[in-house]
Amino acid sequence: MRTAAGTEPVRIDDLISPLRYDVLVRRRFLDRIAAASGPADVDAAVASPAGRDYRSWFEGIVIRRFHPELAGTADAVERAFAERVRRSVALCESFAAAGYDPAGPLLLRSGRRIAATATGKRIERRLFVGDGCHRLALLRRDGATALQPDAYRVEITPTLAPLDNTAELIPLLGLRPRPYFRFLALAYAPGTGCDTEERLRRHVAAERPDRLLELESVLRIDLPLLDAVP
Repeated sequence: MRTAAGTEPVRIDDLISPLRYDVLVRRRFLDRIAAASGPADVDAAVASPAGRDYRSWFEGIVIRRFHPELAGTADAVERAFAERVRRSVALCESFAAAGYDPAGPLLLRSGRRIAATATGKRIERRLFVGDGCHRLALLRRDGATALQPDAYRVEITPTLAPLDNTAELIPLLGLRPRPYFRFLALAYAPGTGCDTEERLRRHVAAERPDRLLELESVLRIDLPLLDAVP
């Protein structure tokens, strides 16, 4: 494994879609946190739909993947989530006061070989989100559309199987088709607002036929999950 400096601008929405719906979950919660003026507002943000989604992401992905020893221990999970919220509030305050700090670049991941995700999706790109997703969400909230080379570094491994958090979040959040397809459009049909499978397929076939196979690999995994949402 080696780490390299960034060499080119990277489109933020291409880092988010189709695998990292969790960045949008963080963005919506951070929107609420950024508007908070005190502890009562933070509590209201946690209780809001954006906060409930944020908690579902935290418990369903962060705890399960990184802190499985806490799973099933309600008090410990509650303390861990409260700390995550505290850190999010502090990050929003820091970002509002000083903006993005280039001294702490985001970490992207790549590999000499890009394998399929554990769920089976094959994404034809070289760079994927690593660490710094809350800051990525805040950059996007601030209107940034691309990461500049000095804003990230790249961890390169022999083989990388990118994380597919989207597939995990579809059942956790009860994600519906229209927001799901709008999310895919960020990468496959930017600026169109495509919110149905038919519109998205038609646009990609006409404008980006080179990405049809990739889109098919994504839909093959996600559509059954969407169909299973009550």
